[in-house]
Amino acid sequence: MFGYPVREFKVELGNGELARMVFRLPWYGQFEADEAELTHAVRALVRGWDDDMQDAMVAAYGAHDGIVRWRAFMQMADVAYRSATPVAVAVEDCLFVKSAADQQVRLEERDGLRLRLLKRGGRWTLAELMPLVDSCGLKALSEETFQLGDVWVHDVLCAMPDVTLTDANRAALVAVVDACLRDILEEDSLNRLALGAAMGVREIGVWRGWVAYMQQVDRRLDPRTVRQLVRSRPDLARTLWELFAAEHTPEIASSRRNRLAKPLEDLMQQEILAMATAEEERVWRTAYGVVKAIVRTNVWQPGRETANGGPHGAEAIEICKAKSPDLVIMDVHMPIKDGIEAAGEIGRACPTPAPGAKLPCTTRRWKACTCAAARWPAAACGTATAPATTVRKFSA
Repeated sequence: MFGYPVREFKVELGNGELARMVFRLPWYGQFEADEAELTHAVRALVRGWDDDMQDAMVAAYGAHDGIVRWRAFMQMADVAYRSATPVAVAVEDCLFVKSAADQQVRLEERDGLRLRLLKRGGRWTLAELMPLVDSCGLKALSEETFQLGDVWVHDVLCAMPDVTLTDANRAALVAVVDACLRDILEEDSLNRLALGAAMGVREIGVWRGWVAYMQQVDRRLDPRTVRQLVRSRPDLARTLWELFAAEHTPEIASSRRNRLAKPLEDLMQQEILAMATAEEERVWRTAYGVVKAIVRTNVWQPGRETANGGPHGAEAIEICKAKSPDLVIMDVHMPIKDGIEAAGEIGRACPTPAPGAKLPCTTRRWKACTCAAARWPAAACGTATAPATTVRKFSA
C-alpha cells in the first residue's frame, strides 16, 4: 500500500540470532503501536525451550557460568526430555547433574502431584518404585524415565492425596521416600504417616519399633491390623509421638516435661475411651501402654553419658566398622548421633554377613536394629528369634 510508513524493529531471539519485524501503520496515525509489547509477543512466538532454558541458567548462575553449564547440559537433554520437562524443573535437574550427590527426591505440583527421583550411576525399576509409592499413601498414574549422562530421572505422576499438603508433610514425605530408596527405612504402610501425620524417618522408625514391641506385649494383635489401625488415625499417631517426645527429652526439666505431657495423656485417654470397636481400643491402649513403659524404663537420663562414659552414636558407628557385629542394639536417644541415624550409617558402612546368617528386620541386606531402650529384650525390635554370633549393645 503505497504511501504508508514503514517501521522496522530488530528483535533478539536468542543465541545471537536477529529477526526483523515490519509493521505498516495508517498514515493518519490513529493507531499507535506499543513497540515493547510487539517485541515481547514475537519473541514468545519464535523463542523455544532452549532459549528459555539458557536465560534461566544465566539468571541462576550468572552470565559466564550459566552459559557454560547450559552448553554442557544441552548435550545430555534429548528431545523427549525437553518436550516433557518445564524449564524450572530442568534447572533443578542440571544442578543435581553438576553436583556430587548420588540421588535426589523432589515433590512437585504440576499437572497433579509428581515425585521427581534422580539417581546417579543406575536406575530404579518399576517393581522397586511402585510398591514404594503405594506404601507412602500415593497412587501412581504414570511414570516417565529420562537419562542425563550418568544420571537417570524418574518422573512419577501421582493422584492428589486426600490429605492437605503442608510444608511439614511435604518435607516428611520427601525424607521418607529418600530413606526407603537408600534402604534405611522399610517399605510398609506405616510410611503413610509421613503424609497423614508429617512424621519423618526417625518418627516412623520408632513407631515401627513400637508396633513390633506391641506384638510381644499382646500376641493376639495381628501386625497387619495394627499397622492398618495406626495409619488410619494419623492424628493419634502424632499425639502419641508428641507425648513420647515431651516425656523423653533429657534437655527439658522433669517438671516441665510433666506439664507438656499432661494434656496429651488426657487426650489419648479420651480418644481411647471413644473408640468404636474393641479391636481398635485394644490396639491403641496397648500402644499407649508401650510408650508409657518406654519412658519409665529407658536408660537415657540427663547426665548419664558423663556418669558412666557410655558410647555415643558416632562412636557406635566406628566400633561397628571395626568389629562388624551381626546384631546391634542401640537406644533411640544417644549423644551426638541418635540411634536411628547411627543405625542407617552402620547398615551402609558395615559389610554384609555370610549368606547363611539369620538376621533380623530385613530380607534384603544387613541392617542395624535400634531399640527405644537398651534394657528391652531384642524382641522389642522383632529380633527375638534371630541368632547372632556377635552382638554389640550401645546405650547412653
